[in-house]
Amino acid sequence: KNKMSVKLQCWARISFARKAYQAAQHRRWLSVAPFAAITAQRTFRGWLGRRKATMVKIELLRRLERMEAASLVLQAFGRVLVAKQKLHKLIAEKKEMERK
Repeated sequence: KNKMSVKLQCWARISFARKAYQAAQHRRWLSVAPFAAITAQRTFRGWLGRRKATMVKIELLRRLERMEAASLVLQAFGRVLVAKQKLHKLIAEKKEMERK
């Protein structure tokens, strides 16, 4: 009879201790969970922001390369026009020299 009462008391203490531990864990979780969510959101948004910044940087570099290529083409056209003007001027001078 004494053994049974000891076992019953032991089971009751274990049960109360388990419930107290679970309650403490739940309180701890309630105090930690918001910070964990904030940290996860901050980490994800930071990663997302860095990814977006990298994409913007790549796009700007591509745009810069296209602008550089376009400026080279414009410079080439400008040189061609200047060369053609000099050629026409030389041809006109040559014709004028032949007339004299």
